[in-house]
Amino acid sequence: MRRLFGILVLAAAARAAQPCLAPESVWELRSISDAQIQPSGKSIVFVQEWNDKMDDAAYSNLFEIAADGKNLRPLTQGKYRDSSPRWSPDGTRLAYISNRQGTSQLHVRTMASGADRVLTTGKNGPSAAAWSPDGKWIAFLRFTPSASEWVPPVPTKPPGARWAPEPVAVTALRWTFDGTGVLPPGVNRIFAVPSSGGSARQITPDGFHHTSYLTEPELTWSRDSLSIVAPAVEGKDGWANYSGGEIFAFPLTGGTPRALTHRNGHEVLVRVSPDGARIAFAGYEWKGQTYHVSKLHVMDADGSNLKVLTESWDRDVASPVWSPDSQRIFFLSDDQGSTNLHAADLGGERKQITHGTRRLSSISIASSITSSGQVAAIQSTSAEAGVLVTVPDGKRLYDPNAAFLKACQPAPVEELWYDSFDAMKIQGWIIKPPNFDPARRYPLVVSIHGGPHGMYGVNYQHELQIDAARGFVVLYTNPRGSTGYGERFGNVIQHKWPGDDIKDILAGVDALIRTGYVDESRMAVTGGSGGGLMTAWMIGQTDRFRAAVSLYPVTNWFTHVGSADNGFYIGSVYRKGMPWEFPQDYIEHSPLFYAKNFKTPTMIITGEEDWRTPMAQSQELFRALKVRGVDTVLVRVPGEGHGIRKYPSHRVATLVHTVAWLERYLSH
Repeated sequence: MRRLFGILVLAAAARAAQPCLAPESVWELRSISDAQIQPSGKSIVFVQEWNDKMDDAAYSNLFEIAADGKNLRPLTQGKYRDSSPRWSPDGTRLAYISNRQGTSQLHVRTMASGADRVLTTGKNGPSAAAWSPDGKWIAFLRFTPSASEWVPPVPTKPPGARWAPEPVAVTALRWTFDGTGVLPPGVNRIFAVPSSGGSARQITPDGFHHTSYLTEPELTWSRDSLSIVAPAVEGKDGWANYSGGEIFAFPLTGGTPRALTHRNGHEVLVRVSPDGARIAFAGYEWKGQTYHVSKLHVMDADGSNLKVLTESWDRDVASPVWSPDSQRIFFLSDDQGSTNLHAADLGGERKQITHGTRRLSSISIASSITSSGQVAAIQSTSAEAGVLVTVPDGKRLYDPNAAFLKACQPAPVEELWYDSFDAMKIQGWIIKPPNFDPARRYPLVVSIHGGPHGMYGVNYQHELQIDAARGFVVLYTNPRGSTGYGERFGNVIQHKWPGDDIKDILAGVDALIRTGYVDESRMAVTGGSGGGLMTAWMIGQTDRFRAAVSLYPVTNWFTHVGSADNGFYIGSVYRKGMPWEFPQDYIEHSPLFYAKNFKTPTMIITGEEDWRTPMAQSQELFRALKVRGVDTVLVRVPGEGHGIRKYPSHRVATLVHTVAWLERYLSH
């Protein structure tokens, strides 16, 4: 009778979840990003993304809203990908990138008239656009093809003949990118184009590479508009250098770039102060770790007097922005699941500006002195998927999902702190099913985040809300290796991943079991990317879970290092060295080599175009499970790269497969 009651409860919860918290609700959710406040502080432009069910595509357009939350209006419309809005220094024009010409190109819109000019042409689109302070130029990055190093003479195809495509010769160390596939020969270079129109000029000379294993490069300008300041690696192959490059000043008129830093480390998010006297950046000196806390640095414009402003703050610095008077630098920082706004003055005194359980992103500060430094940001909480706000007052300007989430009534989220096996404090969160009754015992779904250097937090988790709506208790935690808890906590997994981190997760499971409302015989584990690896690792270490869903995992470090787009970096940093140097390390931390322990029914879901955790990783796990006689399904998602985010229907299908597998094993 108890078993039947549990089945009926789950079925009732599934009916209650329609349609708001069902997999198909993905079609209805909208996201906003890249908020950019006008220099005067009077209005804010942002990107809104939406899904089209008929085209099975995600589109994005630009919107503008007054800083008081009034007069919301679309700046662009239609089934296009409009992104990266950037105000001109005087606030009269807006640069953005759009594919409305068929390929992504750089546009400039005159705000008063609405006139739109396309500044670039060509197959390879621009990125990281940045205005010069005088408003006359816009710099951007663009991939520039080059000749292959290996082109032997081949027979000429007879006129009218239909031959198969020619073989592709690969000579580069990193020859694939997830989301792109096999890369043609070439490098990313800085270009600059007159903002009024004209020919773009190449700025980056041969031998310099704007590459990074850890972040996308960004551009800034010197105050006199005569040079572009950006991180770069100097050498034959930028991807061969994983320990970082230097910050260079690239002259607008051409010539040899001038190095502004001289150290072994990573420098990113470079920002020249409004008065041009100093340069701020986030970064760290390379210590050979998988995780370094990124510190806020400042130096004079010529590279002298380098100083760390956040030496005592053991958290990452992100999104640095100068105050209009050039006396402070605002930045975002993750701490124990929340992301708040901080500021540091030139003397190194740090002050936290916002507080509370929320995650801020996309901060933008009005640059005019008369604007009083008005700050716009995007805020997410456990009940909000993304809201445009001003800070520090927290005024809500626009929520694209307000009506949707009000109708759905997502479950409240509870914070959990507990001790792991070695007394290390671990943070997690719990989502309980609708009409939760503490006297009942519920099936448990444990979700593991990717990375491993990332973190779950207090932001809205739609997929986990879907699981809770089906009648499951959901637990998600930040085991050792997660960011937001300091460098030691994040780096303790160096050469030990996966390993003790699953003990952190299992300690959280035990903490919930002690509450009395979790059915220990009905538990499942799931995760994607690094979380998919951890899920695959988990089933080789314990049979406590009745089911598992491993999404785009790593299962065999030997083959991953040789086939993944970031394999060289992984082998050089995450593992002790290359597989031929330390084979035992690869064996001891690859889930596949624990296949003799596999008993847990496991679903594996991976995109067929995944180059970050290639499909072969999933196939090896699937084959091992089948040979072991374990119930398993391999879901191959066509046309998808890492994360399965290209087509909305595939995201829906991934949720459908996941929920169906969980219900198959946890509903009775």
